[in-house]
Amino acid sequence: TVYADTQKLMVDQQGEIATHNSLYKHMRSVKKETLRLLITFVEKCSAPEAPPHSVAQSLLPLLLQPTPSSVLGDYNRSIPQARDPEVLKLFSMCIEKLPMNEAEGGQAVPRVIDALFTSTLQMIVANHEDFPELRLQFFQLLKVINQHSFQSLFAIPHEVRKNVVDAVAFAIKHTERNVAETGLEMMLELLQNVDRHDSISQEFYQQFLLQLIQDVLYVMTDRLHKSGIKMHATLLK
Repeated sequence: TVYADTQKLMVDQQGEIATHNSLYKHMRSVKKETLRLLITFVEKCSAPEAPPHSVAQSLLPLLLQPTPSSVLGDYNRSIPQARDPEVLKLFSMCIEKLPMNEAEGGQAVPRVIDALFTSTLQMIVANHEDFPELRLQFFQLLKVINQHSFQSLFAIPHEVRKNVVDAVAFAIKHTERNVAETGLEMMLELLQNVDRHDSISQEFYQQFLLQLIQDVLYVMTDRLHKSGIKMHATLLK
C-alpha cells in the first residue's frame, strides 16, 4: 500500500518519466516479487496444509479490497506503463485454484473483470506489438474465466460482455501465434459453454453469432493465420 501510494504520487507530480526513476523502479521490483510470491502460494494451495478454501478465506478479502491502493485498485489507477502483468496472472491463478465463484457473494470474479478488463483492453487494441507480456496474460485471464467461471460473464453489464466477445475476436486475429491460438481455444470453449446453457444461448447467438462467424471467416482467408485453420473449421461446425 505504501509503495503503491508513493508511486502514484510520483507519477502525478512528474508524469510518465517517473517510471524511469531508480526509486520507482526499486519499488516496482518489490511489488513484482510480492506478486510472484502470491502467485506461487496460490498455485501450491492444494497441499493439505493450505487447502483452497482456507487460502481463499484469508487471501481473497485482501486482494479484492475496493480501495485505490489495493492490488486491483492500484492496477486500475496506474498509467499503462506502470501496470504489471503479474496482477493478471495472480487473478488467473486465483480463479483457477480457489473457490472464487463463492467469494464476495458470487461477485468476486465480476469485480475482477470490472477492475482489470477495460483498463487492459484499452492498452492492447491500438496495435499488436505494445505490452506483449501483458496482452498474453490478459487473454489467459479471459480463458480461465471462461473455463472456471463462465456464469460470471453474464453477471456483468451488457456493454462489458460485448467487449469481452470483441476481445476474443481480436485475439483470434492477432499476429502473435501464442495469442491467436489462445483466442481460438477461448472462442471454442466459449461457444461450447454457451451451448450447454439453454437459458442464455439464444440471447447470445442473436447478439454475437453472426459477428463471430464473420470474424472466423476473415481469419480463415488470411494467410497469416494458416496454423489455426483446423480449429477455425471446428468453430464453424
